[in-house]
Amino acid sequence: MPEKSIIDKLISNTALALVVIGVVLVVIGAAGGWPNPALQVNELGWRIVLASFGVVITGTGGLLLWRERISRPSGNVLSREEYGIKIAAPKNGAQINSHFEMVGTYRKKPSNGCNLQVFVVYRENQEYWPARSTVTFDTERKTWHAQVHIGGNPGPRRIVVAVVGQGGQALWDYYFKVGKETERWPSIHVLTPDTIECDEIATTLTQN
Repeated sequence: MPEKSIIDKLISNTALALVVIGVVLVVIGAAGGWPNPALQVNELGWRIVLASFGVVITGTGGLLLWRERISRPSGNVLSREEYGIKIAAPKNGAQINSHFEMVGTYRKKPSNGCNLQVFVVYRENQEYWPARSTVTFDTERKTWHAQVHIGGNPGPRRIVVAVVGQGGQALWDYYFKVGKETERWPSIHVLTPDTIECDEIATTLTQN
């Protein structure tokens, strides 16, 4: 995948763009101009205004970067954008059976204890059910494949693919352990902080 240009990085990262713009304004205000392209600001009042405005913008961008950093899950889990995991098939709105295949693309493969898992969400209550799935990655083509089995009565489903960190994987394993022992499969109300929802599709289960 080609490396992003500086412009692309600024467009995709608002906080970083604010920091850069703020620094440029501070430099213009302090120096009275910008060398290339040539720009001159001779009036002291305008220079003070530009520098002050630049400090405010830089501070805002820095605050956004800081909040983004502290809000990122701990451990080795990256962001949704960094993984770049997308569902290619089934298509949004597709009808599916209880056993079906999923295919998708990715930018970065989950590693260091993180796994790609599939969740089922019933639209009426927005609660999660882990789906039985086996996910494999094709590192040459940057694609992933999953054999998925879901249960329940026919009807609408939301299928979510998520990167699950070590905390989420522990919850995942415990869910299936308890389910096998009790034959009861309760929903999960809240996912762990190291579970990153990457993509989803709306589907309809037609038959078991």
